[in-house]
Amino acid sequence: MKNDIDSPDNPEEIRGAKEWLRHRMQRGKTYSARRDQPALAARFDMEQARQADSFDKCYRDIVRLLEELQKVNDSTNE
Repeated sequence: MKNDIDSPDNPEEIRGAKEWLRHRMQRGKTYSARRDQPALAARFDMEQARQADSFDKCYRDIVRLLEELQKVNDSTNE
């Protein structure tokens, strides 16, 4: 990826995210989900991602499910 990429103003409006990434690769490089995913994941900003409504809802739902699972686990271990 190029080093001077700014985050999109509204990432939820992007259609074709892989194409968006491909256009922002360094000259002569191609985007490969398998090869590039570890580097992208290392740069992932949870706080920034949670500013997107759909991601924040997913995050809250996962937290709720984990909390429910923890309660079930705690009650079976008593």
